[in-house]
Amino acid sequence: MSRGGSLVPLVPLVAGIAGPAVVGGCAAVTAVAYRGTAGQPYSPLSHWISELGEEGVSNLAAVFNGGALVGGACLSALMVSLARARGGRLARVYGRIGAVAGIAGSLVGLFPMNRILPHAIVSTSFFNLTALAIALASIDFAARPDGRFGAVQAGLGAVSSAAFLVFGVVALEAIREQGLAALEPPIVREEISLLTTLEWAALLSIMAWVVATAAGWARDAS
Repeated sequence: MSRGGSLVPLVPLVAGIAGPAVVGGCAAVTAVAYRGTAGQPYSPLSHWISELGEEGVSNLAAVFNGGALVGGACLSALMVSLARARGGRLARVYGRIGAVAGIAGSLVGLFPMNRILPHAIVSTSFFNLTALAIALASIDFAARPDGRFGAVQAGLGAVSSAAFLVFGVVALEAIREQGLAALEPPIVREEISLLTTLEWAALLSIMAWVVATAAGWARDAS
């Protein structure tokens, strides 16, 4: 507990590990119960993540949206505490960015896909800010490795940044061609959608970085 005080074992275990577990568990349960407007099952290859929280369509939308609320709060807590544990100017920057990203993530649960404009704003803010915070934190880990954070977390951060970059480029091109409709559930659904697959890849890479960062932190604190 010497680095970061008594919060060290609590924050990584609860915010960094249990938080993603809650998000993943809520998403999995909701996906199993999901039946779309045409009675189709949920597939990450053809459905947006937020379709799990679409009220009036997803049977357990409240479960997914509740998970988003918890996950966002956990991300904020982790990033603020991570910045405190690391110290330095760069850490203060990504800590603040990560805190706002977590708030945006929680707002995804309050503004589900039914409210497409505010939902698009908060979900886009979540992805953009989280990707930026992870990139900066990973640069910090690579430049100043220690027993808690080093090559593993920095490498996963690079993978996460690359996954988001590819998703962002494809999404921007779709928005340029189709407008806001590109972010809505499609009327004609493809069996495999590049956009939704990339969105899931971006989210899973974020979760992997969070868990790896928290695990290294908690292991060193024990």
